[in-house]
Amino acid sequence: MIIRTLALAAALSALATTAFADGRAEATLEKPVASPVRTIAGEASWSCLGTVCAAFPATSAVQSVSVCRALAKAAGPVASYSYDGKAFTPDLIARCNGK
Repeated sequence: MIIRTLALAAALSALATTAFADGRAEATLEKPVASPVRTIAGEASWSCLGTVCAAFPATSAVQSVSVCRALAKAAGPVASYSYDGKAFTPDLIARCNGK
């Protein structure tokens, strides 16, 4: 009985971790920021230094062009943008930058 309970607890824990896991969002700016930038976009807190911006933890809400656009407005034009290693296409980057 104890083993079954422990196995069930472990399975539920793994499921909860997967279901509620937060990822990492990253962006590279076309030009470095003059001073560190912090902004909220897509329910995530972004920090930018130099040409690198990162949000961790970030939910899947950051996967939209509108969030990328908000980051570009706060920090400058974006050269690349990704969430959990899935990068935006050049077309999406252009839309992010308002082109």
